[in-house]
Amino acid sequence: MPFDDFQKHCKKCKKGKPCGQFHVYVMTVDPRLKKGKRGKKVRFRKVNPDTYENGEALYVGKCECAPRCRQSKHRNYYSKKENEWSCYCGKYDSTNSYQQYRDAPTSIHNFLKGEYGYLQPKHFRKLNPFKTSKQAEDAEEELAIDLRKNGFAVWAGHHDDKIVEKFA
Repeated sequence: MPFDDFQKHCKKCKKGKPCGQFHVYVMTVDPRLKKGKRGKKVRFRKVNPDTYENGEALYVGKCECAPRCRQSKHRNYYSKKENEWSCYCGKYDSTNSYQQYRDAPTSIHNFLKGEYGYLQPKHFRKLNPFKTSKQAEDAEEELAIDLRKNGFAVWAGHHDDKIVEKFA
């Protein structure tokens, strides 16, 4: 599958040839993550206390390959079995086996399926790429803070505890 404008996520990546640097990305999340009384849902509401129940929910992450590849991993993940995901940037074989992951079945992956889990390049395209993982993590954290300040409900994984302190 050739790159198109939607997949072009940084200035240095070329068609079929990733730049080898780190990237941040933003994906839509199923808003049902904001409702419920268990696990990740409670935590999501705790770190997003000021967002509207019907507002847009986003996931912020970082990756070594193209965000489109990471999106494929998220959307094709099933906790109970191995499955395949597609690498569009050429960093890995075109079809890869996705081993069982560290997250429990209630992980964020369940909220990135169906009509959700699509990249939102308008939020991250100008930020990429980053030379080190630390730079990308810092940018991921700052992006999550900015999105929250703009009224989005944001899931930022392991950054959420630090972000809540900074945002308060």
